[in-house]
Amino acid sequence: MSRAHETPKHPFPASPGAPSADLADRAADGFARFMAGWQDDPDQVPDHDIAADRPGPERAPVERFVRRPYRERAARYQVASDRMATGGLNDRHSVADIGAGHTELDVCLRTQHGWRGRYVAVDRWTGDVDLEWWKPPMRFDWLACLEVIEHLQDPDRLLSVLLDSADLGVVITTPNPAVVDVLAMDPTHKTPVSREHLARLGFYTSLHNFYGTAEDGICGTWYREGLDVVERQVTPVRYEGSGR
Repeated sequence: MSRAHETPKHPFPASPGAPSADLADRAADGFARFMAGWQDDPDQVPDHDIAADRPGPERAPVERFVRRPYRERAARYQVASDRMATGGLNDRHSVADIGAGHTELDVCLRTQHGWRGRYVAVDRWTGDVDLEWWKPPMRFDWLACLEVIEHLQDPDRLLSVLLDSADLGVVITTPNPAVVDVLAMDPTHKTPVSREHLARLGFYTSLHNFYGTAEDGICGTWYREGLDVVERQVTPVRYEGSGR
């Protein structure tokens, strides 16, 4: 196996005194309850559908999914944070999270690592966003796209515009089709993306346990200054914030 596919041995160190992973777990799940919990509170649910009284087209039913706890998904956010840290992430940088979901990458960066930079969430709930055609409206230092590309018909198009819009780097995660049946995992999955395909696009790849099976997930990282950042086996300086 080439070194380009080896897992770097330089985990992102947490800041001294940084909150524990348990706090990140509570913060993420608390935010999820804030977003959806009112629907489960009988005191907050109206006697009838007020929106149905308004004129307009027939609305599609809202599907509700049972979300896995943050702790079970934390590995992907921790790996993404590590890759950005290796590339020099600091408080002056911007991070755009494409397909941000419940913004748990932001939870991980702030509660476990003390990062205080600018975080921008991009998802359907932030506006008219269809990732099959969406392009970044501006440049960002970092773009993260976690558990997204397997949901697209043409993931290469999105990856291309992310690389064009990143000043420092791009980090992605996706299920590993060599280990799991990507299409069977989720009815919304459309395109399995292999480690070899990501490598051909210029991504440094590594394998991780994201879903409960060894090496069932892929992390792909692209640095504008080149993959020698990884190959030098750099040990990041302990991240302690900007001191502002």
